[in-house]
Amino acid sequence: MANNEKFIPFSEFVILLAKIALRFCAYIHRIGGSVNQITRNPLGA
Repeated sequence: MANNEKFIPFSEFVILLAKIALRFCAYIHRIGGSVNQITRNPLGA
């Protein structure tokens, strides 16, 4: 398996995971600010 084009370099994979983690944390933080609305309206509407 000398063909490296099929595999993502480890450093780029770590950066990708970091971007996903940051986006996920921002999403959780945004929801965390709306906990009161979510408990009042479980449908989120």
